[in-house]
Amino acid sequence: MTGQVQIGLYDGHQFGHFPLVGIVILLAAWAAAPSSDGAQKLQNAAGAVQGAADAEAVPRGNPNGWISANDYPKNAAASGVEGGTGYELKIDRAGRVAECKVTISSGSTLLDDATCTLLTQRALFNPPHDRRGMPTTGMYSGRVNWKLEDTGPAPKPAATVQSFIVEADGSVSGCKIATDGASPWEIEGAVKACNAKTFQPYLDETGKPVRRRYTVTAKATVEPVN
Repeated sequence: MTGQVQIGLYDGHQFGHFPLVGIVILLAAWAAAPSSDGAQKLQNAAGAVQGAADAEAVPRGNPNGWISANDYPKNAAASGVEGGTGYELKIDRAGRVAECKVTISSGSTLLDDATCTLLTQRALFNPPHDRRGMPTTGMYSGRVNWKLEDTGPAPKPAATVQSFIVEADGSVSGCKIATDGASPWEIEGAVKACNAKTFQPYLDETGKPVRRRYTVTAKATVEPVN
């Protein structure tokens, strides 16, 4: 069963696309305009009132590290439970997640709880700053789509025989490939690739280059077990 993790930024540009082995999680995140704890006002020594600046909470590092395919809740995976969890994170002045709120439920408490637990533990941000350049709080919103990939068919027994001639000059000729389950065009492509290879030539007992045929056989079996 193969999968991938794909993370998109808030402006719609793809951040990364990484193949994985396991269960697919699509994590789509976008940065929302952070709040300033309502319209919190700060009074300086002269008595002037300054409102907190409208800054963005920006992820620190690569968000692909937040959630991986291995994080899929086992009970949910075993039951075939899928869904998308919308979330909203409150970011503190140190750039850590102070609070995670589920804004759209996946329909599964297992998936919703896993989303907030993992993001709270792993998501890090560069702290927002107000107009005075002081760290302030912010918000970050997104969605995690928990999805299980369909399992493929069980592997079948197979056998492959490849044979070719290494010429005296190291070139290859006479490639022959026989394999179970391959289409004619796949075999044709493999033969062309085989004939394009070169090797150091075989030598006879006097050190003279000679032609030799090389054959390799591979076999895959399926056997009962006790």
